[in-house]
Amino acid sequence: MITGSESENLLIDLRNGDRKAFTRIFHLYNPKLSYFAKEYVIDEEIAMNMVQDAFLKIWENSTNLKDSTSISAYLYTITRNNCLNYLKHQKVEAKYYQKVSTESLALELNYGALKKLEYDLYDFEEVQKIIDKTIEMLTPQCKQVFMLSRFDNLTNAEVAEKLGISVKAVEANMTRALKIFRLELKDYLSLVFFFSLPHL
Repeated sequence: MITGSESENLLIDLRNGDRKAFTRIFHLYNPKLSYFAKEYVIDEEIAMNMVQDAFLKIWENSTNLKDSTSISAYLYTITRNNCLNYLKHQKVEAKYYQKVSTESLALELNYGALKKLEYDLYDFEEVQKIIDKTIEMLTPQCKQVFMLSRFDNLTNAEVAEKLGISVKAVEANMTRALKIFRLELKDYLSLVFFFSLPHL
């Protein structure tokens, strides 16, 4: 989890062309952005391309970033716009070829949902604070399980092996953690679908 001061330092280092800062940013946000993109474009490889483009852009424009820039908002906005452009293209293509399929209908629905999804700096900063606070509310084992699952992107089986507990214990801890997160983040559900996804 990233603190406000660490975020500021990463931004400063990134603006100075520090590759280590860029790598740290990539590891912090890539899992979340990948899930976000895949939720809308469906195809995992296409989602990966959307996200890679976002990281490429923040690196190329790093020297032009302002002091007030939110790294998370910047990356999410680019990823969101990339997804919108892709879905818009798919809608046009489906109409041209008169395609009617479950996938094309899903893409059209996703385009509408994503179009309505608005982000601003306040949302991201506020959500980050709530996430930090909520993680500290979890019991030690529940916190470990949650962090390994959501931020190290491990499956339930991998978490169980790493912590030396059963898969059922992992599932129970994740259920408990997600229940708490959904309650604390109820006003930001459109931003945090990430916390409802299972890692089997």
